[in-house]
Amino acid sequence: MGLVRPGIPTITDILLEAGVVGTVEIDAALARQRATGTRIGEALVELGHASESDIGWALARQSGYTFLDLSPDALDAELVRSFPEALLRRHLAVPLVRSEGTLSVAFGDPTDRDALSEIERLAGMPIVPSVAVPSLIRKALDRLAPGWSETSARPGVATHAHPLHRAHVAREGSGAALLAGHVRRALLEGASEIHFLPQDDELRVLHRIGGRLAYGGSGPASISYLLLARLEELGGPPWDGEQRHARGRAVCPVGDQEVLLDVSLLGHEAGLTITLGLREPVSAAPALEQMGIDPVDLACVRGVLDQPAGLVLISGPARAGCSTTLASLLAAVPLESRRSIAFQRVTGTALPSPTRLALAPDVARGCWSEIVVGQSADVVALDDVFTGEHVAGVLATDASGRLLLATTDWSDSFALIDYLASRPGGAHVLADRLRLVIQQRMASFEPEPGSAEAAARTRPVFEVLTVSEPMRAALRAGATASRLRELAVADRHRSLADQLQALVAAGRLSPGEAARIVS
Repeated sequence: MGLVRPGIPTITDILLEAGVVGTVEIDAALARQRATGTRIGEALVELGHASESDIGWALARQSGYTFLDLSPDALDAELVRSFPEALLRRHLAVPLVRSEGTLSVAFGDPTDRDALSEIERLAGMPIVPSVAVPSLIRKALDRLAPGWSETSARPGVATHAHPLHRAHVAREGSGAALLAGHVRRALLEGASEIHFLPQDDELRVLHRIGGRLAYGGSGPASISYLLLARLEELGGPPWDGEQRHARGRAVCPVGDQEVLLDVSLLGHEAGLTITLGLREPVSAAPALEQMGIDPVDLACVRGVLDQPAGLVLISGPARAGCSTTLASLLAAVPLESRRSIAFQRVTGTALPSPTRLALAPDVARGCWSEIVVGQSADVVALDDVFTGEHVAGVLATDASGRLLLATTDWSDSFALIDYLASRPGGAHVLADRLRLVIQQRMASFEPEPGSAEAAARTRPVFEVLTVSEPMRAALRAGATASRLRELAVADRHRSLADQLQALVAAGRLSPGEAARIVS
């Protein structure tokens, strides 16, 4: 909605003066607006305090336009159908008459300057706006829909996000408030899922709350275009209309937090169903100082992250917290003048990068190097891509000259280095690029003596291996893993086993817990 100019009365001022609503109703609508992100007029209608006609009349009076009682039978069908149906539905607009070099158009929201400008550009002539009730505009477009050209996208059978809609979303953020409003409302209601179901020319919204589906409203089916384009903009799965089903993840900004969405798109005869699974709001990656890394090791880690290029491996078994550590490392990399790309898990921790791709591991392995070269990325993060023998992918020549951060599932740092060094040319690549290997395990810590904590607390234990210059020389000379271990110990490297023993001696870990971790 466009901004109201200074000196122009607000919608609520006009409705108050006319006696349509009182201050109590306006306060209730403002509270609903803050909670759901809807416009004040929509909130008044949803609460039953005003009708669509009341809001349309107030908008017309505010803007100085004519308020019409729109009749579908009086429309020029040929004129209306000369415009893209999806465009008119998206802007809630309907052309009325073309005369003397101008076009009269009825709008559901005449304060939407973007809508007025886009339709004026498409018409190629000045427009004369008027105001009509949104439901009557939808009814008029529904009446004319059967005769629209087949090349015009029918909202009831929307199958893909048209490039024009993608461009509009990217340029002006259209669909952002729409999606965020639905997610915010679902979270407030305690819903775990949102289902957008096409039914005729409407899109019904259902919320799953406590195992049951509850009605969450409806809207014109054309909004599925904006939802698709916005979800794709946020990292969700692309949809070209040819697939039967697509899945992916998107991270949706809602206020000052981000909500992780499990996205499922299903094409069928009635149209496209969009299902969003709501996960807990994504919290910011913990600061490195909060991770429990030894202060000396932490200084080494920060020094590496400040470097323009190199290889950092975060290693450990499943559920060891490697993804969280990767997110913290990436968050600590200075990115003011560097481009970063993150390949995150389809389900898991969201990585703090402006460019994120949630791809299956085999898909990511096949395309990551091409993407980072094409995008000229300076910093690359890869989570759960280089497991097992696939870890050899970190030696790719396309990683040269970049800072590469990657997780892997190897359980011994020196065995990992030995394996990589045994690959063709691997020893020299490691000597040139490898900076850190962070090995970690999750441990259940006993409460601090004298603290108020009553239960054990789970957090990671880290082994940080910094690759020194003597180790680089040894790698070039083809040294064995045992020799590299000796050099690391001489450089005051503390193994995971040594750290566990120290924690047991300090009473922070039980002997049984330490034995479990080592095993």
